[in-house]
Amino acid sequence: MACPRCNDQGLIYKARIVNLGIELMICDECEACWLPTQEITRDNFEDLSTFLEKHGTNYNEAKIEKLGHF
Repeated sequence: MACPRCNDQGLIYKARIVNLGIELMICDECEACWLPTQEITRDNFEDLSTFLEKHGTNYNEAKIEKLGHF
């Protein structure tokens, strides 16, 4: 699936943030992210770095396991 945030420049992939035990859908270009239960739209994304900080970690500390493209 192409990313609506970056005008289809990136592809959405499913990932697991291992150290948080959370699965996300993440754009491989702009790093917009959505929870798997959310509809993927331009209006409801969150930047991955913001999401990680809200959950007490950062991009350098997060263990992100790619599970495949959506």
